[in-house]
Amino acid sequence: MRRAVRRDLPASGLELGNTATYTLRYVMPWIDDGHLLGYIEMGMEVAWFSQSIEKLLDVRVMTAIDKRKTSAAAFDNGKRVLGLSGNWRDFPDFALLDQSLPAIPAALVDAWRDFFAGQPTPIFKINDGQQAWSVGIIPLKDIHGNPVVSMALLKNISQEQSADTQQLLIATCLAALFALLLYFALSSRLRQIEARQLAAHESLVANEQRFSDIFSTSTDWWFWEMDADLRFSFFSDNASAMLQRDASSMLGKTRHDLLAAISPQDHAAMQQHIAELERHEAFHQFEYRTQAPNGKITWISTSGVPFFDAQGAFKGFRGAGIDITLRKEQEQRTTDEAEGAKARFAVARILQDNERDLHERFAAALEIIFDMRDLSIKRRGGIFLRSDNGKNSGLCSICGDFSQQLSQIGQSVPLGYCLCGRAAETGELIISDDCFTDHRHEQQWPGMMAHGHYVVPLNIGVENLGVLSLFTDPYPSRSAERLSALRQLADLFALAIANDRAYQASKDAAQRAAAANQAKSDFLANMSHEIRTPMNAVLSMTEFLLDTDLNDEQRDFAGIVKDSAESLMKIIDDILDFSKIEAGKLNIETIDFSLHTLIEQTTNLFMPQVSSKGISLSQQIANDVDDLQHGDPFRIRQILNNLISNAIKFTAKGKVSLTIEAIERADDALKLRFTVRDTGIGIAPEKIATLFLPFSQADTSITRRYGGTGLGLSISRRLVELMGGEIGVDSVVGAGSAFWFTLPMQASELHQAV
Repeated sequence: MRRAVRRDLPASGLELGNTATYTLRYVMPWIDDGHLLGYIEMGMEVAWFSQSIEKLLDVRVMTAIDKRKTSAAAFDNGKRVLGLSGNWRDFPDFALLDQSLPAIPAALVDAWRDFFAGQPTPIFKINDGQQAWSVGIIPLKDIHGNPVVSMALLKNISQEQSADTQQLLIATCLAALFALLLYFALSSRLRQIEARQLAAHESLVANEQRFSDIFSTSTDWWFWEMDADLRFSFFSDNASAMLQRDASSMLGKTRHDLLAAISPQDHAAMQQHIAELERHEAFHQFEYRTQAPNGKITWISTSGVPFFDAQGAFKGFRGAGIDITLRKEQEQRTTDEAEGAKARFAVARILQDNERDLHERFAAALEIIFDMRDLSIKRRGGIFLRSDNGKNSGLCSICGDFSQQLSQIGQSVPLGYCLCGRAAETGELIISDDCFTDHRHEQQWPGMMAHGHYVVPLNIGVENLGVLSLFTDPYPSRSAERLSALRQLADLFALAIANDRAYQASKDAAQRAAAANQAKSDFLANMSHEIRTPMNAVLSMTEFLLDTDLNDEQRDFAGIVKDSAESLMKIIDDILDFSKIEAGKLNIETIDFSLHTLIEQTTNLFMPQVSSKGISLSQQIANDVDDLQHGDPFRIRQILNNLISNAIKFTAKGKVSLTIEAIERADDALKLRFTVRDTGIGIAPEKIATLFLPFSQADTSITRRYGGTGLGLSISRRLVELMGGEIGVDSVVGAGSAFWFTLPMQASELHQAV
């Protein structure tokens, strides 16, 4: 070692080591990039020599060591480490490293004593009592030339008693020569080991450079190491560019120090990962978020394995990382698109349910929106509506855990103030990151946690109705899919607000119209006696006048007055009946009556009229219809009068007929169908739908040509419906019409008694 240090060159030689064994040692300097790092020492024990000599020369080899050159502790250490035989106390001057014979002949012991005393020892013969041996002792010198070890070669000559000393000398010399050759072979082998070591070192340097080049040129991955305390101790050169921050600033930090905690799930995932690191477990593709100094959030996927020293002690982790932000953003866009479609469908169904209160619908819709990513943790938000004066917005609906202070602040938010006021003023969607860093987030309250916001204006055209405010994680998604979904959801809320306002306005208008119509109907119904009384007086006085002596001209005048009064009375009756029906003051009676008598009296009333027009009027009651019925004969007569009067009015020639038949029977009840047919002008199909509406006739010219109020059929329909029946018409233009109505009838009380 000293020779190698002194010369800075490889050195070799035989040396007595700390195991009391003779060792061929080889020492070479370890130089890297021109710098001496240390020395590499290799060695091979003399025991290897003895084993090789025994096999090749068929001799016994024993090695002895001068006790003055070593110690008992070193000798015992060699026995334990190398498995050698011998006992330090067996001989006073030397110690055997290995013993080939069961017992050492006394002559060999004396020869060794002389050898270590400095006396030359020739080849000699010995006999151990059983066999004869030829013995030669070869000195093995250390690097200073001192014979500190001797090797005894014993050749069995029991069968070769004639062998002379010269032969023994030759054998011993051959053994010495062979030992020398073995020395040179061992030296050559050690030099080969040196060459391999140098080649391995050069290969290691090349590999290190190769990996360093890969680290520095990789476009996707960077490489890192952690120490036993799980703190970063190394980053590849490309890590700074990948992470958009100085990698050296991250040395000494833990992975938790670099976490950009967006949500409680982030903390939970990191805690689980740290626990795996503390258990020294390999991990694969752990994903987390980190934030660069410029505020940009980066998604990282990293994998690593633990490494240990030669004694198995944990030294840290090695691994690689990759930026997966683009992949994560694509995953988020896909999620945002699916969540947006689901939320739009569910919210649309809720907001269209006009039977529910608007605030109740808003609360249910907000709960649907809270299920979306970035919103599920906070689950807080509300609807702010513009005030009537348009200068501020106030909370209309709120969901989530809000403090009383925040709720009070939200009752009136001026336009342009804070996030809600700004979105209401500009009509633009606002995305706010961490509330503690966004200067637009002007409201603070005790215990406020970091959060973000979506504030979406509720617009109908260019008009702003308010805003939808949603609390989010500190860094909400900005994907086009998410923003499109929010705008569409805001449109649904705005449409619901507009529809609700229109519905309330329509409801208020309808209530006012109904109140006005009711007041009109009440007025007309209450005025019935006041109108009828003077008209009855006019008719009575006219009849009295006609009973007096009048000349022909006076009688004509009086007749015209009477006809006009009767026509006016008919119009007044229709109007009053209609007003009573509208006011709900028309009563339906149920009494026993004769159906035949009713029909006969009704048709007889029109006989003079049909005779003057030259048409016929007939009536027919089916044989299975009883004469005695139970109902309201006055209203039935009123309906028939309207239908027969119309039939005669619109029939210029031909006939008018009335038929009554039973179409349903059940115990004491039956349903009668009354049909009035004529051969008049008929009605066009498109006009039939309006026939039974108030103040309506099939043709506006009919009123001018035939007269009438247009209330007769409307009153008839309402009367039929009040009595539980139906009314309709079948008609062909130019061929006539058939007006019909059905009425449920009960058997008369007289029949029930029988």
